[in-house]
Amino acid sequence: MPADSTPTVINKWKKTSCNAVSFISSNIDPSVFIEVVDDETMEDAHLLWDKINEQYTSKTLRTCGHVVMNWVAIAYNANLEEFIKKFCHSLVDIALVNIKIPPDVLSYMILGKLCNHTSMYHLADSVAMSTKETENPPNTLN
Repeated sequence: MPADSTPTVINKWKKTSCNAVSFISSNIDPSVFIEVVDDETMEDAHLLWDKINEQYTSKTLRTCGHVVMNWVAIAYNANLEEFIKKFCHSLVDIALVNIKIPPDVLSYMILGKLCNHTSMYHLADSVAMSTKETENPPNTLN
């Protein structure tokens, strides 16, 4: 915002920024909220967004390692809905840090996690034989 903005423009900008902060903060995980929202970022949507980007889209080796380790730790515990939710969240994290995993490999990794549970073995085995399902990891989860 230019330094010579009129009070009307400043007020409009503040209101828009406040709305953006409300929207962003209501759509992030509570653990993320605690990390990025403070007195400064609560007043400025640009600062909030920059802090989120800085903290969560870092492509450093440490961040990529953290994302992969969280993904590896996801286990199927007989609750398919919970597994899918965690896995989809993890896929978003993987995309954010720009980790490249070929779609078919990722699909087989998903199926491998399901194969470890006896109730899902036959389903996972039949999906593994479907080219359509293994070319697109989200299809594997559907």
